[in-house]
Amino acid sequence: MALPLAGIRVLDISQVMAGPFCCMLLADMGADVIKIEPPGTGDSTRQSMGFRLKGADSPGFLALNRNKRSIALDLKSEADRAVLYALVKTADILIENARPGVAKRLGMDYETLKALNPRLIFASISGFGQTGPWSQRPGFDLIAQAVSGVLSANGLPGMEPAKNSIPVADLGAGLFTTYAVLSAVIGRQTSGKGQFVDASLFEAALALSVWETTELWGTGRTPEPIGSANRMSAPYQAVAASDGWFVIGAANQGLWMKLLKVLGREDLQADERFATNAARIANRLELIDAMAPTFASRTRQIWIDGLLEAGVPAAPILDYAQAVVSEQAVAREMVQMVPHPVEGAFKALGFPVKLSATPQQMRLPPPLLDQHGPEIRQELVARGLLAPEAAGLTADAVAARPRIGFIGIGIMGEAMVRRLLDLGYSVTVWNLEPERLATVLPHGAVAAESPAAVAAASDIVMLCVLHMQAVERCVLAPDGIAAAASAPKLVIDFSTADPEGTRRVAAKLKALTGAGWIDAPVSGGPQLARTGQMTVMAGGDPDDFEAAKPLLGQMAGNVTLMGPVGAGQTTKVINQAIVGTGYVLMAEALMLAEAAGIDAARLPQCLAGGHADSSLLQRLYPQMQQRAFEPPSSYARQLLKDLKAVSAFAQGLGLDLRVIEQGVQRYKDYVALGHEMSDSAAVVKLYEHEAASRGKGRP
Repeated sequence: MALPLAGIRVLDISQVMAGPFCCMLLADMGADVIKIEPPGTGDSTRQSMGFRLKGADSPGFLALNRNKRSIALDLKSEADRAVLYALVKTADILIENARPGVAKRLGMDYETLKALNPRLIFASISGFGQTGPWSQRPGFDLIAQAVSGVLSANGLPGMEPAKNSIPVADLGAGLFTTYAVLSAVIGRQTSGKGQFVDASLFEAALALSVWETTELWGTGRTPEPIGSANRMSAPYQAVAASDGWFVIGAANQGLWMKLLKVLGREDLQADERFATNAARIANRLELIDAMAPTFASRTRQIWIDGLLEAGVPAAPILDYAQAVVSEQAVAREMVQMVPHPVEGAFKALGFPVKLSATPQQMRLPPPLLDQHGPEIRQELVARGLLAPEAAGLTADAVAARPRIGFIGIGIMGEAMVRRLLDLGYSVTVWNLEPERLATVLPHGAVAAESPAAVAAASDIVMLCVLHMQAVERCVLAPDGIAAAASAPKLVIDFSTADPEGTRRVAAKLKALTGAGWIDAPVSGGPQLARTGQMTVMAGGDPDDFEAAKPLLGQMAGNVTLMGPVGAGQTTKVINQAIVGTGYVLMAEALMLAEAAGIDAARLPQCLAGGHADSSLLQRLYPQMQQRAFEPPSSYARQLLKDLKAVSAFAQGLGLDLRVIEQGVQRYKDYVALGHEMSDSAAVVKLYEHEAASRGKGRP
């Protein structure tokens, strides 16, 4: 199932925090976010902070820019403004955070862009908004906290002003802008028109000051700093136990009475200063003084355990190092490993809200500067919105682009065809089950009546089918590729198939038509295929590979020639051996952890960086542990087929690989339970079924 904002395009012309945070939230929900940055330097956050990981981009930039593509444009340049205008015609939302007036000077203000795209929703985030006497002032989070009143009410009485260390004005403006632009998208469904959204850090900080303004207007008193306490109830703050501080939240009369019972201080209810919530707020300092000796008589954990058992909210005060490894943060996947072309992988905060049917995904790492510039320009050329010269292409080069044929529109095939169409290629398609063509025809693909018809209309034919027999049928059947009136120059086979069978079919096609062959099985799943980040394991003649490499480079982030025809399939065999047995191993490790009674959710965190660490442990294991298998990312029947191929290949080499044989048997048993179309990772259900049959259900 597509993510909720799939099909929505967002132009992110913002820097630092509020705008990038807003656009990242939209990207997490599936929007195609294109980050437009100044050439050379990019978003200034790339150079911020006083430390680095491996690459040149700061961790601050990495934290705010996942799931985006980057293009570098000099908006003072007429040529680059033409690219911006072309992008605006394709966009639903634009976010910018320049000082009021700057966008107009650059020729990218709302009135100018609305003329190009009346449906555009244009959001400006500034320090103080587009109007008012302060509108031209520079604005940062600290400034907004100061003039909104937030700074005055933070910290402790009599101490120097204390800024909220979390940038509430920046992040608040990003959140408010997110809900505003999405509301405008919904409104556009009725009106057919976009609109201007005016957001500011000042108003965000003030709008979040709900209790403080309530106190001001309700009592006539200016709110003062109260430390960790609350303006609406008491006791609701940090208190000191014998070994340090912890927090309590007796936010109503019922909780107050339970708190007194745990403390053994029922006498405090008889004191009229503390009998009601209003009285406790008015006498908060005296209340804490009266309770302090009692709290100091025991440790934090004794009090926390006792209060929680009685139903009174209480918690330790964790620092960030403790918070990110807490059992709750681990269970909720609030720390995730993000793959990156330079960093390798780095830790980032996870998704703070969870969608049951369309969970957010780390689809793209934070982009390198202008990483996607060429492909974005080519997309615009393909849509007729940009002259080929503006994308660095001559008209002859565009006309000379190969015509693509694609056979096999399954989960992966659909994603790859959509990618090719986005890149501006003409794509002719065929599928044994014609109804699957409906997933790509509306996006510009053209249907053919047979593999031969696909070949006749194409310079390069791509295959992505289920097995070797299907490859043979598509190539050598009477209506196959080899029977085409005019043969393609090259066949690229993305299927996972038998290495020997691949060599045999490639040789027959070469003898019959002269067409070259690249076996190019893939790894990475449909999301990476859709965004051009999958891995290709290639086998073929070096000249054929060099001819195919520019095209494959647009479809995959990692393309490696492993040897002659069949070498790609051999590499995929090894890949599937690791993946298939790894799935079984992860399932058994999970069952072992749960049966032993340890915190199974924390296993990836505990083992990170050690010899047991792997992408399977960090990515697959949490999915198994949460039993999050819908929608399937791969089918059990397919992995069983692959494991059988691994087994046959090993036996053909005279090898007795018993772990692989065990993996084959496990998936046979799993499929036999009726799970052939279930997610491959759900093999843990087999172990649960077997445990239940022995009277040993899941712990």
